[in-house]
Formats: sequence, C-alpha cells, structure tokens
Amino acid sequence: MKVRVDPVQCEGFGTCHDIFPELFLLDEWGYAYAEGEGDVPEDREHLAREAVRKCPVNAIILQTDAGEASDAATSTGSE
Repeated sequence: MKVRVDPVQCEGFGTCHDIFPELFLLDEWGYAYAEGEGDVPEDREHLAREAVRKCPVNAIILQTDAGEASDAATSTGSE
C-alpha cells in the first residue's frame, strides 16, 4: 500500500500528521506530504486508512497493492 498527498487539494489541516506522524510530514507552511515513496508498512495500514477517511478535504490518495486507488470520498475501509 502507498499513499500520496495531492498538493493542490491539501489545505494544511494536519489531521493526517496527527494520526500517522511517521508517514505524513508537514512542510514549512504546514502542508502535508508523504515520507519517502509513501510506502505504508503492513502493520500500519490501519493508520493510513484512518488518515484517508479523516482528511477534511480528501487530499490523500491511497493505492493498494492490487493497484486500485481511492481517497476519502471512495474509501470504505473494507479493502
């Protein structure tokens, strides 16, 4: 699983960083980005899914190993 933050959509709420600070970092202006390649360790996937669901502007895109992409608007947490 990988995540990425859409830099155009992100408004700097920092919710993702609060949920999963090891993966979601904040730049000098408070906008989020994913650490490294956005790879999510298997044992932390639940945190990535929670960040996707709770992003107030749906700026986080989650890509599963099956290749399907989703954001907070389409994520059901049942993947």
